[in-house]
Amino acid sequence: MARKVDTAEGFFGDAEAREFMASTGWLSRVPLEFSQRLLASCVVLTFGADEKVYNLDDPPGGLYGLVSGRVGMWVAPQERGPYLGHIMRPGHWFGLASALNRKSRAIGLRTIKPSQLLLVPMNKLDQLVADVPGDWRHFTVLAELNTAIAMAAVDDLLIRSPSKRCAAVLLRLAGLRGSGQLLPPLTTVDVTQDELAHLSNLSRNTAGVVLRELEMQGVIELGYRS
Repeated sequence: MARKVDTAEGFFGDAEAREFMASTGWLSRVPLEFSQRLLASCVVLTFGADEKVYNLDDPPGGLYGLVSGRVGMWVAPQERGPYLGHIMRPGHWFGLASALNRKSRAIGLRTIKPSQLLLVPMNKLDQLVADVPGDWRHFTVLAELNTAIAMAAVDDLLIRSPSKRCAAVLLRLAGLRGSGQLLPPLTTVDVTQDELAHLSNLSRNTAGVVLRELEMQGVIELGYRS
């Protein structure tokens, strides 16, 4: 269960959390006045490791921003799943579609490690747009950024070489693939070999061979679930 932030746990204080999100990712690309009003409406929450933020098909809810930690995105777009589709890193915002169209959640989100998030409740989002109707345009910037993540994932899976495909997925998860990155990259990708194999459309054995080759080349270090 999410709880209010406790700075004794090593997370940001409320003001520092908002300051980080204002200068990172989506909010760094919108007018300051809008960013300040949105952040003022946020609730600061923390989650432990392996805790639900929300599930697939949950009722519509608010907009979340990841301040620290890791959150896995679980998808089931067709008949299979749910399965891990991407890992969110600090600075990401998610949940926009459900918050705006009032439909059930199309993805599920679960923490990978202890995480701190900002929540903008739906009624606060409604109030923002009611106060300044033109503010809806700033949410299209977020929609564009999140669409780019999905397009990058598809592009990675079209790489024919298994080793290059696996490497591309690792780089994407770390925030080191593509141009115009707005978020701080990761030095550790918290993913198991099984999860990486699925994300790369490889067998676990093939993924393991690729990872060992990359480690022998000095490109990566393998750790527990990372």
